[in-house]
Amino acid sequence: MVLDGFDLGVGILLQLAPEHERGRMMSLLSPWRDANEFWLLLGMGLFASAFPFAWGAVLGKLYGPLTFMVLGVVLRSVSFEFRIRARNEMKPRWIFGFWAGSIITAFGQGMLLGRIATGYQSDAGYGWFAMFVGLCAVAAYVLLGAGATSPT
Repeated sequence: MVLDGFDLGVGILLQLAPEHERGRMMSLLSPWRDANEFWLLLGMGLFASAFPFAWGAVLGKLYGPLTFMVLGVVLRSVSFEFRIRARNEMKPRWIFGFWAGSIITAFGQGMLLGRIATGYQSDAGYGWFAMFVGLCAVAAYVLLGAGATSPT
């Protein structure tokens, strides 16, 4: 969570950073960005294979947050790779995509945590709580990213 939080936090802060700092921030993520996404999918696969009956019950309760999170991860991956290969006039679009994917992923992870913490309750108040935890996850990841990218 700490490494993924650093990765997501830097991605969220990327849009607010000065233009000349964005390349350095993206290069900070290169060594472990793919590994963070790999562990996320590997954990889901291990859960599915170790607990096949629980997988169906749990996944049925978490479709929304998991879908949100996976869409964000895919958007982040595509944007990161295309930004490297894009012409200079297209790079801001891919940086925006990486930023949006970072927010979507962080919010999805927070909503996932909120849904698990409330025992998968589906009443209106529990949904608002899951959204609040999603916003708190975004804030926590920004804090991790800001601590790692501050000038020394």
